Amino acid sequence: VGTFKECDDTKKKVHNLIRVEDSRGTPQFGLQLDGNRGELQFNYVDESGRPASTIFRNEVDRLGDCRYHMMHMVVADDNVRLYIDCKEVESKSGVRTGPISTDGRIILAKQDDGRNTVDMVYQTLEVDSDIGRAENDLGACAELQIGGPDTIGLPTVGPTAFYEGICLEIKVDWDVRDLHSF
Repeated sequence: VGTFKECDDTKKKVHNLIRVEDSRGTPQFGLQLDGNRGELQFNYVDESGRPASTIFRNEVDRLGDCRYHMMHMVVADDNVRLYIDCKEVESKSGVRTGPISTDGRIILAKQDDGRNTVDMVYQTLEVDSDIGRAENDLGACAELQIGGPDTIGLPTVGPTAFYEGICLEIKVDWDVRDLHSF
């Protein structure tokens, strides 16, 4: 779940909303946005441990319109569903994700080289195991419309991650090994 906005030249750059790497820098999970092509690429490790990806195109181009948008990515069984502003915009089947290694780092708002950041604002960013969350966040999506197209009625918070209901503050390029185990 993420609420964010992108402006200016960010839409023209292929960049990672989030990318999780293992200790060797091998991608484990990620969401990569290509505004020029209007694509959101969901990167993951398949059941046999090999990198795999699937691409979403429906309504993705509006994510770079310099307005806040709420995005949910729901992974359940072998299906992945993309919600933008609490509306399911696309679904993919046959996506079989495997376990990921969390002994590396989390990268936010950077181009693939991992060095260059992009201009975007995260209102919230949560990783949550509740697959019903997209349907339950309809009230939060209604708040996106309060105050006009360039404002949002949600409190400003830093990037967060949820792990079984425990909220952790995640900082850009934080080493996952620094996180407490649960």
